[in-house]
Amino acid sequence: PLDLGELAEELVDHYRPQLEAGGREIRYEKRDVGEKAPLVMADRDAISQVILNLLSNADKYGGDGDAIEVELRDGAGPGGTMELCVLDRGPGVSRKHRERIFQKFYRIDDSLSSGVQGSGLGLALARQMARAHGGDVTIHERAGGGSCFTLVLPRVDREQTGSIS
Repeated sequence: PLDLGELAEELVDHYRPQLEAGGREIRYEKRDVGEKAPLVMADRDAISQVILNLLSNADKYGGDGDAIEVELRDGAGPGGTMELCVLDRGPGVSRKHRERIFQKFYRIDDSLSSGVQGSGLGLALARQMARAHGGDVTIHERAGGGSCFTLVLPRVDREQTGSIS
């Protein structure tokens, strides 16, 4: 059992100095989630890597100095899900590239990725890890510009786990 909100908050706090050094702000918020949010059944290290990849991408492609927002939501998926959204105000990803960016070694060949280091593996691995946990990583266009990457994981109620209060 893993408290996704607690992990996200820890990683945001860990990543904050790096972002602030680059002139960027990061905000974390729980939306429609109580103080004791439902848990997910997940490997902490694997999900940490997914979240760090999404934060790193938001930093690389999220626009100059704009804030990155991280939101934990109680999702409406079948059986219940928890969603962790990483939102930026960068140029976004065109529809024709949205599924392809999750393919291994795929990089958009335009100004979005010019000069940005990377192998094109991060999102492919992030999605693979999320799917191995019964979830997914998706991308949506953000209202007002930018991208919203969402990690979706099946939730379990705290009462079902028996070991975490």
